[in-house]
Amino acid sequence: MIATTHAEATTAERSDLDAPSPRFHGQRMTIEQFAALPDDDHRYEYINGEARAMSPAGGRHGWIATRLIILLGESLEESDHLFDSSTGYRLPNGNVLSPDVSVILVGRLLGEEEPVGFITIAPDLAVEIVSPGDLYGYLQQKVAAYLDWGVKAVWVVEPAQRQVMVHTAGQIIRIHGDDILSGGDAVPGFSARLDKIFLPQRAQSLITNP
Repeated sequence: MIATTHAEATTAERSDLDAPSPRFHGQRMTIEQFAALPDDDHRYEYINGEARAMSPAGGRHGWIATRLIILLGESLEESDHLFDSSTGYRLPNGNVLSPDVSVILVGRLLGEEEPVGFITIAPDLAVEIVSPGDLYGYLQQKVAAYLDWGVKAVWVVEPAQRQVMVHTAGQIIRIHGDDILSGGDAVPGFSARLDKIFLPQRAQSLITNP
């Protein structure tokens, strides 16, 4: 089980208090309608036939995602594929999930070309960065869905605890403190100290959003 709690996040930490409400959250629609949604400055996933708004990402969240993309990019081969949070993956049950960072190794994409629409093969690695507004149960469901689909590893990054929970088939490993985060079978050759991923403590204290 992921050793985290969102009770530590207070209302004052949220950066989206004045943001407009997601227009399409909870609306039922077809996958074609979902793919054609206009931009309303919110990110959505497609769950059981309806659009589900995702928590807005704050400065800390964005820093970590950027650091991971840089570090992963340095270890990947030029022909591997690295994606950010705007990428949607369509699961066999029709749901569409958008991990914060994902990797597909060379040789798995048809024709080795970046797909125009939703990606329909499981990534080798999916990364979810926890924000204060995320629901623990929903996050657990996403991790299970990724692994059931064949994702080799899911990294759940917990900024408040400065740790990463590495989920693989039948195993969960907690990476914290001075531990090294390894890519394992999902991203062979990748390794990084956690202090390369998280904001320095002083800088983190200056950021009041997720």
